Amino acid sequence: MKHGPSNAAPPPATAAAAAPAREPYSPNISVSEFTLSKEFVDGTKLMDLTLKQWRIGKPIGKGSFGEIFLASDDIDTPVTSENAKYVVKIEPHSNGPLFVEIHCLLNTAKPTGRCGN
Repeated sequence: MKHGPSNAAPPPATAAAAAPAREPYSPNISVSEFTLSKEFVDGTKLMDLTLKQWRIGKPIGKGSFGEIFLASDDIDTPVTSENAKYVVKIEPHSNGPLFVEIHCLLNTAKPTGRCGN
């Protein structure tokens, strides 16, 4: 069998091909349906589950996953791109993936007894 360019003509265009493409169905919620609270602004202070305090800076990413902010554990100093050592992911409570991620990491990080004890 010979491989290479085909001499066959392309299929004729149809009315369906000329119609604008429709977005495929997705069970996911669109980004526009996620409205993060206005309280998460540069300088907001947060406390995590281990009671560690964080100060958030400017947002650096946003999508259906939530929003990513620059962050620092030095809560008395404004967060800049030069001094931010961390990022914080903030996601609406109604969006389940962050909840699952947190609990998976917490369960994975729990200390266990030594083998044989």
